[in-house]
Amino acid sequence: MEVQLMSDKSVAGEAFWERVCAAYPEQRPLLNLNNAAVSPPPLVVEQAMHEPSVRAST
Repeated sequence: MEVQLMSDKSVAGEAFWERVCAAYPEQRPLLNLNNAAVSPPPLVVEQAMHEPSVRAST
């Protein structure tokens, strides 16, 4: 059995994609492939939009 170790580059790539995934709300078990108008925005954008909408509605 041959064991393949991950290179530093692939480990860095995994870390990058983990950060990208963490920036968006989890949608399991759904997989949304349309990233245009119907996908949720990053969590930072949701938080930035939520506070002004709460202030505007009160």
